[in-house]
Amino acid sequence: MKKTLLSIILTALLLSSLSASADLILPDQNCESFTLISNESGDEFIVDDTVFYKSVLDGTFFVNRFSDHTVLLESRWNDIIMMYGADEEEIDSVLFSLSYSTESPVLILFSTPADDEMIEELSPEMIYITPSLSNSERAMLRRSGTSFAEIDTSSVLRFNDDGSIQVISGEASYGQGIYVTCPHCGTMIYVTLPY
Repeated sequence: MKKTLLSIILTALLLSSLSASADLILPDQNCESFTLISNESGDEFIVDDTVFYKSVLDGTFFVNRFSDHTVLLESRWNDIIMMYGADEEEIDSVLFSLSYSTESPVLILFSTPADDEMIEELSPEMIYITPSLSNSERAMLRRSGTSFAEIDTSSVLRFNDDGSIQVISGEASYGQGIYVTCPHCGTMIYVTLPY
């Protein structure tokens, strides 16, 4: 009886973690559209959408578009600011609004430079950046004490139900998983199954 009850509880916990996590597929070099995929339902949402506010993946994320290349994904765990191909002028125009809309956000910078003013205004908890940083950008981030990770395009960022973010590069050494195709990029991406 106790084993059956324990088994039911573990199954319920596993199912709740499946529904609460989602994958963000980073585009490859020729594509600017990010895609969110829910692990449980397989629902897809193209982040590069013209809708200003949109709740996606069963309310896991609330999408707020600040400009053409700046999107805020709000969840109960973290605020995630995504900038892709944003130039200095666009960053300056949204920086003030973003600083009042978020607190210690996670930054995902895709073909967008990280600069001192952005780091100072937003005080990010973590920065994921692609493509590789220059030596001066890397030194600036280390000086500011900001955690950062340089990641490859076509990586997958898994948002777990505990608020942690896991980078999945697609290598088989990460455990059992599935391959997904980025709808706009056409790139096959390996996504590990939840534990």
